Amino acid sequence: MDKEQFNDLLNKYKQNKLSKEEEILFEKELDKYESYQDFLDGESEKDYKKTISNPPSKHMKSLNKGKRKAIISNALMTIAIALMILPMCTIFSFVYYGYGIADSRGNNFIQVAADTISITEPNATVDFQNIRTNVGLFSMEGDFDIYKQIGNNQKHLRTDNLTLFLNKVDQPERLKDFNAQKFSHPENPSLSTTNDVNQQLQNLPDGTVSEVFVSLDAFYSEEEIKNIFSDIELDILWYAVNTGIVDDTKYTAIGYPAQDGDINSSFNNKEENSKQFIQVLNRLNKYQDWAETITQNRSLNINEVTKFIDENGIEIYGVVVTGPTKELLKLNEIPEVTNQNLGGVELWNWR
Repeated sequence: MDKEQFNDLLNKYKQNKLSKEEEILFEKELDKYESYQDFLDGESEKDYKKTISNPPSKHMKSLNKGKRKAIISNALMTIAIALMILPMCTIFSFVYYGYGIADSRGNNFIQVAADTISITEPNATVDFQNIRTNVGLFSMEGDFDIYKQIGNNQKHLRTDNLTLFLNKVDQPERLKDFNAQKFSHPENPSLSTTNDVNQQLQNLPDGTVSEVFVSLDAFYSEEEIKNIFSDIELDILWYAVNTGIVDDTKYTAIGYPAQDGDINSSFNNKEENSKQFIQVLNRLNKYQDWAETITQNRSLNINEVTKFIDENGIEIYGVVVTGPTKELLKLNEIPEVTNQNLGGVELWNWR
């Protein structure tokens, strides 16, 4: 039976136009087609399940294998490029911080850190012999051991870790504020703490040495300072210099050591410390951002301070002294002394 005959009989069957015999014959024919359809449906379901359960064909395996190879190749290529770039970046960092040798960025970083600490932290010196540096990826790190003198001995104060990332210094982490104001300016005197210091010194035992921050009533030269304290057995360690900034109570005092340091330090025996102080200020003029970050004072104003000192000279209004504790009680007898702050105290180590 062809398609046209089947369609013709199907239409007549739907319209009940077939005879009884034709209807019976046609229904048998329909039963055959229904059996064929059930068979085909069953085969389709088997093929679907086979596709799900069976492993991919060889062609699919080849495609998957190709994908895996491509992923591995890309990963290896990325690693190879990284391994090539990393040494190049490291070499760049060494050149970036070492080019110029004595006047290199790395040496300037070390010098600026030591200079800043020396002039902004009374009685604090950097151990130049043991500065530890490390050049990393686009960065340079330095560990600076800082000491202060109490009596005749140098006491380790702390270690500052400073990092220069390209050309920017990271803010150092410190446990306390080492730049708190310790001096009283003659033109803006603060509340006197002399009586408290005097009582503390009296209560300390004889076998100790102390550090005292002394404020004066006016501005003096180095020679005048030495004459003022000539009758007391003590060492003058640091001079606080007038910068012309008197109204900012949070401003960090600036000064310079009274004694020579290491031959490689900012203040050595090559010249008078007062002259080296001017040289340090001129160096820091080029790196004011670095200095302000290191000292944690964003209003250090090195440029203005340098101009003021160039015009007015070095005027000293405060000193750090050390000596036998009981001997330092004589500071109360000096009329030029207006204020005192007690620093560190150590067991006897005096000459």
